[in-house]
Amino acid sequence: LRLRNNLMVMRDTTVSKVNLVGTLGGTVTATGVTVTTSNVNCSTFSIRASRDIILSAGALNTPLILQRSGVGRAIDLTPFNIVQKINRPVGLNLMDHASSLHFFKTDAVAEEILASNDIISVITSFGLEYVRYRTGPFTFVGNMMFSGFINTNDATINPDSNPNVQWIFYHFDLKQFEFDTILHEKFGISAQYVKELIAANQNSKIILVFNVLLSPISRGMVRLSGTDPNLPPKIYANYLSDANGVDEIALTAGVNKLQQLFSTAALQSIS
Repeated sequence: LRLRNNLMVMRDTTVSKVNLVGTLGGTVTATGVTVTTSNVNCSTFSIRASRDIILSAGALNTPLILQRSGVGRAIDLTPFNIVQKINRPVGLNLMDHASSLHFFKTDAVAEEILASNDIISVITSFGLEYVRYRTGPFTFVGNMMFSGFINTNDATINPDSNPNVQWIFYHFDLKQFEFDTILHEKFGISAQYVKELIAANQNSKIILVFNVLLSPISRGMVRLSGTDPNLPPKIYANYLSDANGVDEIALTAGVNKLQQLFSTAALQSIS
């Protein structure tokens, strides 16, 4: 790719907006993009397009770029003095996978190496185990042990319906890589509950399971928090908000089936 004369990759560069020529209700043409780069003393400049402009900034940043450009609802643009060029429901219809976290304690004794603060030693030990025996944590995809899909719907009513819940199983030692901090700060789990998990982990391993809703009906939105492209978006996920409660029923059914799974004789013997 580096040898192609029609491709330039700009590092440390953020797109602020698409430059639009025209007014609301008339013809509006995209002529280029305005970017900010730290490569040249944090300068801001425009790049003119000779043909097409393709936005591919993800489910969150793409609507933000459009809104900063003047494409969106007046209610989202006016507070920031952005001139509306095209009236479209940009930022609406956000879909995200609601999930619940579940922790299971196993009777297997936690290995001492997992409690080590020496990350290099931990990685080296895992690497050697994988090279020699093809076993150990390096056989996982990340920390994921395995994943499965289930259908919580009544098969007698709709036998052809697709799975609506996914289970993702992880093995974690809560001392490794400050996972206790991640649980509290990133997942919002209470400090007291994290302490209980760490205490349980002193003599046992912990299995973490994500119970994930696959095809949510609930819809959220993404809105600007300012005109600065470095500001984070305002995200309104609206989890489990569909009028008929279908999402909540499916997610709750996934929890119940997960409890049934860990109540089987096979898993009760180790957890």
